[in-house]
Amino acid sequence: MTLLVVISVTAGMLAGRYLVDPAWLAPVEGWITMALVLLLATVGFELGSDRRAFIKAWQNRKRLLTLPWVVAAASLAGAGAAGFLARFSLLEALAAGAGFGWYSLSGVLVGREFGAEAGAVAFLANLMRELSVLMLAPYLARRAGGGGLVGAAGATAMDSTLPSIVKAAGGQVAVAAFVSGAALSVLAPITIWLLAAMR
Repeated sequence: MTLLVVISVTAGMLAGRYLVDPAWLAPVEGWITMALVLLLATVGFELGSDRRAFIKAWQNRKRLLTLPWVVAAASLAGAGAAGFLARFSLLEALAAGAGFGWYSLSGVLVGREFGAEAGAVAFLANLMRELSVLMLAPYLARRAGGGGLVGAAGATAMDSTLPSIVKAAGGQVAVAAFVSGAALSVLAPITIWLLAAMR
């Protein structure tokens, strides 16, 4: 699966650069959305059939609601440190990290607010975050546990990386992943706009 993800992304980049007319992508985006919805419905069916997961989530609701805030703080701290090492402006580095893994949104928003170079950095950083989780989910689950894997996935824990998280860490983390991913998805644009207002 890991090799397939890498090959698919590389092939897509090469095709986008040399072969495919951008106009062709318009209907493809609809197909991708439909495939993602079907995938999430399947995960939802599995979740709904496991009543114990919901009971456990309710019992651990305080931890469940704390997780996205911890992930957000850690993401921003890591982005700030990486920006310092790479000699980026602190606000630009924080804005790139504030995508919380949502590369399609962060690339556009950061690019609009901070310029094309910062937007490209945000896109690549958040894309690499998602790909890392897709490729390393079993390893992360073993080393950092379900919470660590959910944290690494960031905003994508509610959609594109959710199946990988459930497969690697078990159905018991699915509710935490969905809640954390949803909260970070709401928090991402707000944080980027707040950072842009601080310039």
